[in-house]
Amino acid sequence: MREEMIGFRPFRADVLIGGMDGLFEELDLFRSGHRASAVFPMASTGGAARQIFELGQGPNDANDRKDLESSLRYRALFRQILS
Repeated sequence: MREEMIGFRPFRADVLIGGMDGLFEELDLFRSGHRASAVFPMASTGGAARQIFELGQGPNDANDRKDLESSLRYRALFRQILS
């Protein structure tokens, strides 16, 4: 099901929220088909998204990383980082 969901069209970004071990598989699958696309692990949601963030995945910009780590205002954050 993940392959169908991720592979059916090109994506500009992958936003990772919470999750468990399956999120690591989802990220690998996304990266294999969308190498040039951005990845935004929402570390503030915890779970595997935080672990992926702590492994250094996501944007290099310090302000964006700080916001991904601490912000709970997701709608505003999505507008900021996806613009």
